[in-house]
Amino acid sequence: MPVVCDMSSNICSRPIDWSRYDMVYAGAQKNMGPSGVTLVVVKESLIGHAKKTTPILYNFQTHLKASGTFHNTPNCWGIYVAGLNYAFMLKEGIQNIHKRTQTKSGILYNYIDNSEGYYSNPVQAKYRSNMNVPFRVAMDKNLEAKFKKEAEKAGLMELGGHRSVGGCRASIYNGMPNEGVEALVAFMKKFKAANPVKESPRL
Repeated sequence: MPVVCDMSSNICSRPIDWSRYDMVYAGAQKNMGPSGVTLVVVKESLIGHAKKTTPILYNFQTHLKASGTFHNTPNCWGIYVAGLNYAFMLKEGIQNIHKRTQTKSGILYNYIDNSEGYYSNPVQAKYRSNMNVPFRVAMDKNLEAKFKKEAEKAGLMELGGHRSVGGCRASIYNGMPNEGVEALVAFMKKFKAANPVKESPRL
């Protein structure tokens, strides 16, 4: 059975063992470039077996046969900008990029885990993402709404949780510097001090 993986959130953030996958899909808008560009890596052994009902652009043989040209008009500007970012990442090296992502996420997870339960992350440490850090604020939806409103006033944007789970979420992709994470942690400390809870939240 072929293994297909959507790496939109973590591609270009850590080394990848490509031998484990038969096909990898990734939207560029997280770590590679602007939206509207998609990266697909597929083993040649899988090409040429598409069903007759497969749309032309999703049949990878269409693109293989168009070697040296394109079957459709590509997003030239998006590809150009992604190319600039690829050149930067090649110069930096994936190992160095990975170290930076671990440092950034480590700063945030460390504070959450040592906030005496005021902030909490439900994900086991070995499964945690270095790109997206979900967390709850005192397990209180009203307090979370206040947290997000005040965070936005402080210049910390888009901290709403995923629509399927709620809560809060900090997206710290490659483009986010350490200073951004440190600013979030500083705000979290300030918010906790200004909004104490009577009892430790139940996790």
